Amino acid sequence: MCWYKLIFKQKQPIHIGKFEWGVVSETEIFIPGWTMWGALVNAYIKKNKINDINKIEEIQRYFETITNFFPSFDGENILEPKYKKGNFYLGDYSEEKFRYEYVRADFKTSIEPISRKAKDEHLYEFEYIIPKFYWIGLIKIENEEIKKFLKDENPEIFIGGDSKYGYGLLELENFKEAKIDLKNWNLNDDGKLNVDNKTLRNFLEFKKDLKFEGELKLLGEFNFNQSIPVLTNAKYFLNIGSKINDLDLNYFLKKGKFIKNDV
Repeated sequence: MCWYKLIFKQKQPIHIGKFEWGVVSETEIFIPGWTMWGALVNAYIKKNKINDINKIEEIQRYFETITNFFPSFDGENILEPKYKKGNFYLGDYSEEKFRYEYVRADFKTSIEPISRKAKDEHLYEFEYIIPKFYWIGLIKIENEEIKKFLKDENPEIFIGGDSKYGYGLLELENFKEAKIDLKNWNLNDDGKLNVDNKTLRNFLEFKKDLKFEGELKLLGEFNFNQSIPVLTNAKYFLNIGSKINDLDLNYFLKKGKFIKNDV
């Protein structure tokens, strides 16, 4: 088992679902671990034409020890999440400045599925991140076939919404061992929390009496095996960029979130 750094080159605009404010479909400005997990699983399953549900669930587990992914201009250094005076930043960019320089919006309309005509009063604004960046994160791999897929095939994946309309394409450009990077991502080799870097790059499950500087987020988990996604769980997490102080280290990484291990 080994940790690897994945460096993707953004080929198309990407929209990462965040909030819908009235007619505005806002994008997130980083890629959550669960989003990257889903994209990698889908790419592997399609490439290998896997249909067996038990095999799919096994593949899902192989990819789930994965961090969030952050933008990079040079393919080496990420715009690290942090808070300054209560405001969220990526590197030296406040969220407001990042959105002003690198997020654009298109106007779209919902379509009637049979007539293919535009629905009345269904015009909305669709935000996306322009194809300016590399996207970098870490993954732990314990299966040689998964390693071969990433190392030798440089897979293309699709992130977020509207992939049929020219959005979401990323291509894996570099795959390399990442052991020396682990502490910067709040990680030990076994995937448990390390607080040498007190600024979080992954979400942290909130427990009472936890001392921190930053922000709480309510994150939901959904079952997408049905036509309409079903909310299966919701918990509060410390947001990325928050700083932690005194902390029990018995947390483990799963899809960009540190989950409390109560066993």
